[in-house]
Amino acid sequence: MANQQHLNVLRRGIKNWNQWREENPGIKPDLRRVVLSGTDLSGANLTDADFSGSVFRQVVLHGVDFRGANLSRANLTGVNLDGTSLDGVLTDGALF
Repeated sequence: MANQQHLNVLRRGIKNWNQWREENPGIKPDLRRVVLSGTDLSGANLTDADFSGSVFRQVVLHGVDFRGANLSRANLTGVNLDGTSLDGVLTDGALF
């Protein structure tokens, strides 16, 4: 289950999210099993975030930095990943 505080920060927008990440570099965001629908995450710093089991429906991920993130068992079917960094991302069982 996702950390509710982390999810709340993400829902406040990418500017707030990226600022929070800069202020809390030691935190690895726990966003497990969240359903993100119609969200624009363009330019988000999602490094080392745990999105295992999450669902990305009609989510815009242009320019997202997923380096070191966990996307295992995540559903990214139909999501455009152009310009997205997936270096070192765990994708075991993920649907693309």
